[in-house]
Amino acid sequence: MKPVIGLTTWGEKIANGEQASIHYDYVNSVERADGIPVPIPYVDDEEFLLEYITSTNMSGIIFTGGADIFPPLYGEDTGLYVNTIDTLRDSSEMKLFKIAIKNKIPILGICRGLQFFNVALGGTLYQHIDAQVKDAIGHHPIGLPRGVLSHEIIIEKSGILYPIFNNTKTGVNSFHHQGIKKLATELVAIARSNDGLIEAIQSKDMDKNFIFGVQWHPENLSLKYKEFLELFKLLVKKAAAKV
Repeated sequence: MKPVIGLTTWGEKIANGEQASIHYDYVNSVERADGIPVPIPYVDDEEFLLEYITSTNMSGIIFTGGADIFPPLYGEDTGLYVNTIDTLRDSSEMKLFKIAIKNKIPILGICRGLQFFNVALGGTLYQHIDAQVKDAIGHHPIGLPRGVLSHEIIIEKSGILYPIFNNTKTGVNSFHHQGIKKLATELVAIARSNDGLIEAIQSKDMDKNFIFGVQWHPENLSLKYKEFLELFKLLVKKAAAKV
């Protein structure tokens, strides 16, 4: 039986209101990794979320990319460059994260997802990299296709990424203007960009809680570059062990 992998959704305005959306590249990547992708509606009700996870037999979750995280959640006032905040999604995903940790559900964070893990565990963020990180490289190029490798990262040999790429360096795509500032104590950095910004994290104790996250968007790369599909396969493998 294939494991069910939940995908967090985001609010998207449409002609007659708003809908919960998910980019098909996430769905396609999970499917090709031999998992069953299921969207998770963002609902600010912990009991509902737990029942939804249980009723769908969900054994892995991907926290997807999207809006900026509300700065008061990491103890800061909202700065000038913060945009597209969705406090309902923040609240829903905080409850979802707590459920995943309590029930030892393997989780992968992508872009915003990596940042959310850090905030949920007590870390902080740069609200705008260009204004707060000296000599920052271009982490959010305008007009670049999502499948283009736009900058290099340096991978730690001790982390879970090294066996996937079998190299201490690789190229990634990049579409974020925020990033990890203070790393949560329960996490460890396993990759950085050349300006020092954290590009990937994992839990210090992966046997206790299987948590890992990447700052780039592997779902946009997994069809052309097979190594990026391995990130989804890793999550699916861990989720399958819980089925």
